[in-house]
Amino acid sequence: MTVHCEGSLAIAQRAIDMPKVQALIRELAKYKLGVHIPHMHNDAGHLISLPETVVQIESELKVSFVPVEQVADAERHEFRPVAWRWSHEKNALSITSYCRNWCSRS
Repeated sequence: MTVHCEGSLAIAQRAIDMPKVQALIRELAKYKLGVHIPHMHNDAGHLISLPETVVQIESELKVSFVPVEQVADAERHEFRPVAWRWSHEKNALSITSYCRNWCSRS
């Protein structure tokens, strides 16, 4: 079953089939990185684009979405970034997702 998205999600969905995008994914794979569509689900359960003002937090096998300003101390509380996207507004990488305790301590 093919799911058809709208707006920015549709752009991402179509882009994955482009040779240029697949070449970028092959390059990322050399570094054990992948690609995802930053997204969340609205109250009706529909897939929507993750706003740049929100990040995904995974902790104890549960996912939640919180405003960016609430995770300023994320790394101090053992959360590590696991997903990024380019922010055109900031002209820099932007973290989209954090995960708690994903690496062992040395």
